[in-house]
Amino acid sequence: MARVLAGNADFGVGTSALVLARHAGKPVVALAAIFQHSPYVIIAREEDATQGTHDLVGKRVMLEPQSDELLAYLKREGIAPEKLTRVEHSFDPQDLIDGKVDAITAYVTNQPWYLDRAKFEYHVYTPRSAGIDFYGDNLFTSEQQLHSHPERVKAFRAASLRGWQYAMAHPEEIADLIIASYSKQHSRDYLLFQAAQMQALLSPEMVEIGYMYAGRWRHIADTYAEIGLLPRNFSLEGFLYDPDPKPDLTWLYRGLVIALALLAVISALALFVRHENRRLAQYLSVRSEAVEALQAQIRITETILDNADELRRWQSVMLTREDRVQELKRELNELCRSIGEPVRYASVESQPGNGIPG
Repeated sequence: MARVLAGNADFGVGTSALVLARHAGKPVVALAAIFQHSPYVIIAREEDATQGTHDLVGKRVMLEPQSDELLAYLKREGIAPEKLTRVEHSFDPQDLIDGKVDAITAYVTNQPWYLDRAKFEYHVYTPRSAGIDFYGDNLFTSEQQLHSHPERVKAFRAASLRGWQYAMAHPEEIADLIIASYSKQHSRDYLLFQAAQMQALLSPEMVEIGYMYAGRWRHIADTYAEIGLLPRNFSLEGFLYDPDPKPDLTWLYRGLVIALALLAVISALALFVRHENRRLAQYLSVRSEAVEALQAQIRITETILDNADELRRWQSVMLTREDRVQELKRELNELCRSIGEPVRYASVESQPGNGIPG
């Protein structure tokens, strides 16, 4: 990991402890999980067919540095690390065979082959039995490499996974190729044993090689939190590589939200204006009717006033005529008296203003 972060290497392979490095401020990015199940196990000398993890208490156990998931396993089983007699790991399974230790941490793809050849009876303890299921052999790179050369990272990951797919489909061919062109350190039988063990860890019949699920990494982080190596709910943002990232539509969603908000405001304003226009139209209609009614009342009043003048003139004429008639009647009565005749209009004699004493 140090070489990748220093820029001396572009890619590396690591355990699920990569998430611990991320928490420590090391900008590593997990690209692919080669093994769906971690190959880390504890192998102990078989002393009893019914022995269990608690039989490790007080025993000499070789623990390698990157065995955090195994420590989490033991803690979940109720076994604190201080209850073991820890021995520095020699990475030589012969130490277990010779009785120098009682148990070792191991790769299920490697050490069992040596123990089987030595016909050594042993017992394997796997974290999966306690519900701890980590990824194994994780391909990773640095944030700097990913940001500077995204296409290179994508191509390298794809090429690596194609290589794994081919190797798992042609194990004998690959074993022969390794021995012929790369290393004769291990026998063909050993390489084929490894390939067979890897098949179970890869689970190629269930998921494609390299597949990573954020929920599994969440489980891994929570398990580390159980033993105090990570804080609760540690964020995995930026840690997991997405080979096919979805377009970032955040700006579009924000634009849509703003547009919808503006549309809502405009619609509200339009409804308000429409409502006010309707109210104004009703007001103007009522006002118009009121004005027309008032104008009609004014015309009626003017007509009444005009007719009143005519009535007053008519009344004045009629009154003047009546007075003249009364006056003539009185004059006729006077004439009758002057000639010794009786008055003809006695009705006017008693009315005021006739000049005759009563």
